[in-house]
Amino acid sequence: MSDRKLIAAPSLEPSLPVPRTSSMSLKVGSKGLINEFFEWFGDLGIFFWRVVRAAVTPPFEFRELFRQLDEIGSKSLPLVALAGAATGVALSLEARYSLTRFGAKSLLPAAIVFSVIHETGPIITGLVVSGRVGAGIGAELASMKVTEQIDAIEASAVNPYRLLAATVWPCSMRGMW
Repeated sequence: MSDRKLIAAPSLEPSLPVPRTSSMSLKVGSKGLINEFFEWFGDLGIFFWRVVRAAVTPPFEFRELFRQLDEIGSKSLPLVALAGAATGVALSLEARYSLTRFGAKSLLPAAIVFSVIHETGPIITGLVVSGRVGAGIGAELASMKVTEQIDAIEASAVNPYRLLAATVWPCSMRGMW
């Protein structure tokens, strides 16, 4: 044995103590994740309340409501019809084999019409319309936010919740648009 002393390898751990997080706070930055969640949820509740309040207080602009209904409903019809037709084709290709195996090939058109129109039609319509309209409205609002139009609306003393989120416009806005 030699009289050499063993030199300890340098530690890879930080020299400062690392603060431990409790299981309830899960700290990230200066706020906890749970606190951030409740803050986001509270902001969502406040936004919802402002939109509802703006939608139910007069004056109401029904012309704009009907314009929005036309924009959302009738202009989504071609996309809904295309999605329904594609679903019908896929369903007929899948069901044809089963129906011919049991000798009910003549029931295929009635089964497809019933299943697409009655069963899956409302689901397909809801998904396609909400996707199309949600993407369009989201893109329009994001464009307005980037070009600072929403800030200009607030600076003009116009309620942006009434103008942008609730589908009613105050009568004082008629001259602006």
